[in-house]
Amino acid sequence: MKIKQRMNSYPILSEISDDYINSSFTTDIAWYDIEKTKMRFNFNLDNKAIQNLIKNGEAHYLVHMECPTTSFRQAYQSVRDEIIIELPQQNLNEKIEINTFIVAAKEIKEYTNPLFNMDFKDMKFYLS
Repeated sequence: MKIKQRMNSYPILSEISDDYINSSFTTDIAWYDIEKTKMRFNFNLDNKAIQNLIKNGEAHYLVHMECPTTSFRQAYQSVRDEIIIELPQQNLNEKIEINTFIVAAKEIKEYTNPLFNMDFKDMKFYLS
C-alpha cells in the first residue's frame, strides 16, 4: 500500500505519523475466493476512543479500491472489523490500488482523544 504524507489540520492515525501515541491501525488483506474475486479485509485498531466512535456509529472503516487501467473506483464501508468484498471482474485489469481508512460517518464537532501526542493534547477538532 502506498501512503502519501500530507499536512493536515487534524491528527492522523497511520504508520507514518506520530500524531497518536500507543495507537495503531493496520489492515490484513487476503484473497477469500480468488475465482470469484473476493477479498477479506481484517481491520486491526488499537485506540479505544476511535473504537468507541465506530461502535457508536460516528465513524466507520472504509476500503477504497481502484483499477487505473479500467477507471474502476469504489469505496466500501463497514463498522465491523472484517469485511468481505466481491470485486467485479470485468472492471479489473492487472493492478488494483487499495487504501483503507477510518472516516467520520457523521459530523463530530469536538473530537478529542486521550492518546493524541503532545502537539494535539487538549485540542478539539471538527470532523465532517
